[in-house]
Amino acid sequence: MQFWETLNEVGICISLRRNDRAKQGRLFKRLAPQIGLEMHLAVETPPQLRHFIWKACRNILATKDNLKRRKISVDDEYVLCGQPEETTCHLLWFCKHARGVWESSKLALPFAISPSWMFLDVVQNLQKGEGSQPGLTERVISVCWGIWKDCNERRIGGNGKPSREILKTSLHHVDEYHAANEVR
Repeated sequence: MQFWETLNEVGICISLRRNDRAKQGRLFKRLAPQIGLEMHLAVETPPQLRHFIWKACRNILATKDNLKRRKISVDDEYVLCGQPEETTCHLLWFCKHARGVWESSKLALPFAISPSWMFLDVVQNLQKGEGSQPGLTERVISVCWGIWKDCNERRIGGNGKPSREILKTSLHHVDEYHAANEVR
């Protein structure tokens, strides 16, 4: 269901120019709690990142752990680092490949991520601290998306990218989106 259809269903009538994505994003962020929409969908990111956020927050990314739970795969071992389980949290923060990306970044999280956390826990904690570090949520999510894309590339036999390139490409992607939509 589209965002505007949802607003119309609850009786909120809004008229914005179709190309004014920045206003739409700010409006969405402000109205989402009032109409029962989840805040993690209100981050100002490109559509493919919102799709990634939606899947990651619901713990439905195609990790080995999730595939095994759905009885699609019998093996949940993480092939890139040999860990016994490939979970979303491990893949995005604790795998040696992901740690390399995070260590090359200057992004400082205002909390420590626990291995038992879900992606949604991280997003909610990021959004709580958004006032002290504006844009941190979008940047962290963008880096997670870059790590996810690179892991998938490696999984299907590709070479993947070096940590710094993943970081640079991911942050450039969200910065380019913000510049194009005048979000800041």
